[in-house]
Amino acid sequence: MSRQMRKHMIRMNRLSLAAGVTVLGLILSACGSGSEKNGNSGDPSGATADVAAAKALLEPYTGKASAFPVDQPLATRPSADSTFGFLQCVTPICGLVGSLLGSAADKLGVTFDVAKAGGSATSLQTSLDSLVEKKPDAILVPAVEPSVVSKQITALQKQNIPTVSNGIMEHAKFGFTAGILDVNAMQLVGNLLAAWSVERKGDNADIVFYTIPELSFAKVEENAFKAKVKELCPACSVRVEDISVTTIGTSAPAHVVSDLQAHPDTNVAIFSSLEAATGLPAAMTVAGLKGVATNGFGPSPANLQDIKSGGITAGLGLDLPVLTWMQMDVAARLATGQDLTAGEKEGIPPMQMLEQKDITFDPSKGWTGYPDYAERYAKLWGTA
Repeated sequence: MSRQMRKHMIRMNRLSLAAGVTVLGLILSACGSGSEKNGNSGDPSGATADVAAAKALLEPYTGKASAFPVDQPLATRPSADSTFGFLQCVTPICGLVGSLLGSAADKLGVTFDVAKAGGSATSLQTSLDSLVEKKPDAILVPAVEPSVVSKQITALQKQNIPTVSNGIMEHAKFGFTAGILDVNAMQLVGNLLAAWSVERKGDNADIVFYTIPELSFAKVEENAFKAKVKELCPACSVRVEDISVTTIGTSAPAHVVSDLQAHPDTNVAIFSSLEAATGLPAAMTVAGLKGVATNGFGPSPANLQDIKSGGITAGLGLDLPVLTWMQMDVAARLATGQDLTAGEKEGIPPMQMLEQKDITFDPSKGWTGYPDYAERYAKLWGTA
């Protein structure tokens, strides 16, 4: 009997035992749960997963960080009276990014002006408007929905004020001067998380991909993930479930638990941003959920602690310190009319697949593959 047939018989038995609950679930689903199937839930040819290819894809990111992205010193530093603005979004990672950028600005010797925004489009626009009015020398923007702030970016373009995005897809299309962690970086992220899923479970992988639609990189990551799973494992199942950015740190764990309870065959849970799994291990323990491998992109300090304690299986580490200081370096080069380095044009920061054995550092301080990053940048900036 095939795996798909066994799943079907199990589901049919559950239907007969809990018809009322199932009907209610179907009604709720019809109202828009945000889920979708990848369309590769089974391969009639019986093809097996290419675990060897999955391992080969992961190898450069296993046990070590990928390359440092900046290798050319600044020819000229911004003047001491320069001001760089930062639009700080509502997520915890945005807060951490703001703190890291502030340290980078201190080392570079420029004033750092932070405009904190809430979760709504209006709040983002109002906060960025406040920066535009001050006419800084450059503005740094995180992974917000670019269409929401297009008016403000256009205004900055007209004033020849450089804008540097971080995690915004197709940044040039929306008028940003430069962008890091763009499409090619997020496609790589999706590919690596797909390879991990297949390497972990092989043909038995029944995967849910939790995406955060408000973050512009999530759809690119999702599409790359689904395509790579289909390539590596035609028999594997993938479905997609939305998690709102406004629920991170609050109701997101309950949402995930309810979803996993409604789909008991799921054995791999992947998060477009692992921040959405904050608080999940405790919620899964209370619910008695076991046997689900968890992973996602950009683990926060709280996520890293959960990986260390075994509550989360793994995380695709994003070297946030190197990334944020690279964003500051890009802003400095643009504000002084200099070319970006080859690594900055590519926009891919250091990454590493982090599992429990890799958390040999203090999780509360986050992960970096280059603990000497500040000294590296200080040397590049001539401020060592």
